[in-house]
This record gives sequence, C-alpha cells and structure tokens, in this order.
Amino acid sequence: MATFFTAVAAVQALAVWQALAVGPEYNRYASRALDMLGALANEPPKQFSFADLCKLAAIQGQATELGLRDFATLCRVTKGPLAKIVGAWTVGDWDSVCAEIDVQIERLKAVVELEENVKKIRTRSGLQLNNRRRARCLFKTARAKLYRIRPLKPGVRTLRNCKPIIMIVPTILSADIANLLVEMGIGSLQSYADLGIPTYIVILDSCDTSHEVRTMTIEDYTEDVSYFARCIMELHGHKVTLAGICQGGYFALAMLLTKRFEGIVDALSTDVTPYDGSKCTSLASGLQALPDAVRNDLHAASHHVGGDIDISGGITKSNMLGAEQCTMWSDFFASLEMASKHPSDKALAIRAWLEKCDDMPYGLTEWMLPVFLNPIGADGTLPVKIFGQTLNVNTLVELGTRVHVNAATEDRTVPLPAALALANALPEGVVDVALTPGGHIKPFVTAWKDGEISPDVDFHLKLEAA
Repeated sequence: MATFFTAVAAVQALAVWQALAVGPEYNRYASRALDMLGALANEPPKQFSFADLCKLAAIQGQATELGLRDFATLCRVTKGPLAKIVGAWTVGDWDSVCAEIDVQIERLKAVVELEENVKKIRTRSGLQLNNRRRARCLFKTARAKLYRIRPLKPGVRTLRNCKPIIMIVPTILSADIANLLVEMGIGSLQSYADLGIPTYIVILDSCDTSHEVRTMTIEDYTEDVSYFARCIMELHGHKVTLAGICQGGYFALAMLLTKRFEGIVDALSTDVTPYDGSKCTSLASGLQALPDAVRNDLHAASHHVGGDIDISGGITKSNMLGAEQCTMWSDFFASLEMASKHPSDKALAIRAWLEKCDDMPYGLTEWMLPVFLNPIGADGTLPVKIFGQTLNVNTLVELGTRVHVNAATEDRTVPLPAALALANALPEGVVDVALTPGGHIKPFVTAWKDGEISPDVDFHLKLEAA
C-alpha cells in the first residue's frame, strides 16, 4: 500500500492534472503525475484510482478534491515548495512544470525516509511503559494506572523514605513528552527518578478499548488520582507533590481545590499550564479558524458500541499548532522541509510525539471548555466545578500548599499571561515562579548536564529538605 505521504503527493499531482485536463499538455502532465506515484508506491500506479488516493490522503478518510484555485491558494498560504509549479502552470511553462515535478520526486523520497526514521525513533523515545526496566505499574483503577518511573542512572535506586511526586499529563496529547528521549538526557520525569526521588505518572487507559474511560467524568478522575496519592503517601511515609504538564496542571490544581487531598498532597508543581485559557489565543480560537469541512470533521465525536463517545485527538493538534498548520497539506509541506534538514534524533522524537494524538474522554473535554472561555474570577474562583463545588485558588493558601509554576517565555500555545494567571491571582510570594526561555515544550526537551537540575526538580528538592 502507498504510504500516507505517497497518497498526498499523488493527490497533489492528480488534482491539478484533473483541473488542467485540456489540450496537448494533458498527457505530459499525467505522465509526470504517475511517475511521482510510481517512484514511491510499492504497487503499480495503475492500481490506484484518483478517488482511492483522495480517500487515503484526506483527513480521517474524508474525500477531498481540490481544484487549481484551491491548490494555488494553499501553496501561497503555506509558502510550500510546490509554489514554483503553480507559477509555471499559470504561464503555461510546461517544461518547468515537469522539471520541478522531477525535483519533487527526489524530495518525496526523502519524506518517505523521514517517516521510516520516525518509526525507528518510536522504539527508543517516550515513556516505554511496557519496558519493565523503564517503568512498572504499581496501582490501577477501572480507568487509570499509576506507573513508577525507574532510575536509569547507574547505582541509583528509588529511595523508600523520600518525598514522592506524581505527575498528571494532558489527555489531549501523548504522555511521552514527559520522558521524550532519556538516552540523550531529555526527560522531565527521568530527571527526578535518576536522583532516587520516588517518581510516578498517572496514565489513563485508551478510549479505544475502555468503556470506563470513554464515560469518565472529572469526578472519576479526581477519585482515581486521590486513591493513587493516598497509596503513595502510605508507601513512602511522606506527603506527595502533585505535578502537571499543561492541561494536566489544570487538572491537578482543580483536584486539590476540592480539599479531597488534604493531608495527602502538600505541593503543586506545574509546567506551561493554561490557568487562564481565555488568553490562549491559538487554543481558544483555533477551532473557529478552521475551514468548515475540517472543523466539522475534527469536532465530530467517535461513536462506540453501547453509545459511548469520545473526542478526536486531531482537534487538539489543530488548536496547539494553529489552524493553518493542521491540514494534511501542511503536514506534507512540513515533512518536505524537515526531510531536507537531516533532522536530529531529538527532532524526530518530537515529531513522533506530535503525530500521536489520542482520542479524549468526552466528559473531561467538555469540563475543560469553560477554561478557554473564562478567566479566573477576580475573587479567585475557577470557571469550572468538581462534585458541584465552587473551586477557589485561595484554598491553596488555606491548606498551606506550596506552589511552583514554570512558564515558557516564548510560548505561543500557553502565553505568559495564561501561564502566570495563578501566580497573579494569589498573594505575592505564594507561588514560586520559574521562567524557561523558549516555546511551549522547551521545559520538557531540555537536556540537563550532570550537576545541573531543572527549576522543577530544584523546587521539589527544597521541599524535601524543608
């Protein structure tokens, strides 16, 4: 079968071929279009019809046929490398059209090689939860599992009598960002574990296989995390630090404000969390900026046997990256550009992580929507509730919870006003604030040298020493 990118390439060629199916140049262009497909496909081009290729290449199987005008607009907006072809078509310079397509054939071969390298990096990157040397499941509920991240540094063992940390990750993208590429020293979770700190992560079961996850609510999630935290506190004899990445940090905050973790959790540590989602312009407005056909497709829930529904992970990718960067065409152009740069293992691992968009539990997604429409109230009240309770950030002060917030200075997904909203809503000095230079994922993709520690680990160690 042709790969996704093979199909996209063929559709690009054949869509314009169809639009220009007039005059003596028709056969010349058709020949080059079939060459483009034949250079990459494992089966003879004649076995693929135009309709088949459209189905293969379109987002989630939605057939898309582009005319010349739409294709030219696309190339102009994305500044894609095929813009030269469009220009040549416009003036009828067919020799340049064919010559440029020949160039693209070679570039497309590089894209296929890129995808192969991404597949290979997946065997080494991320959490690798099925590898007992890397992680072990200690506790589980009907919806989630709690894994201990094992030390990889020679001579280091997980300390029993030590303050533990539990991390909550986003439901909207893969948890692999928490341990992106540990062999290169890139792993926020591993940086705790390799110091002997008892390090844990909550992983929800898949929407694809679990009725309980598809139908779960924020109350279910709170009960699960509370159970895990209680088990870990009893195991290690110390109160827990509850940590969260992005959306996971908001879950952690809201859960703590229910007071159901009192006496169990005494610290909150978060990275690039959208505490005021209304200031996250790409997340709040990304869906509205999508073309109608794409928005409807991404917005559609997946229906399962028994009536369960979940939300497509594609919607999150579109909102994180921006609507203009989330079509099959933009993915294709980005791949062309990336392939030409001979990407590093780190870049390949990031690519592999971004490609892994899991479907999201409907209940959790619905619960989060008000966060991106409303700021924290002037009195500190969140725009969401759990167990029907009003949640107010001043409860952290009442409970004596230590709070650490790490924000990225050039984050376009969760800009500083959104990430620092919690610190601004609490009395001065209550929140320990760290600013990491860089974009949204910079806190998780930084390799710390021996002797160096991240601001997050530093915060946790100070709690341990207190």
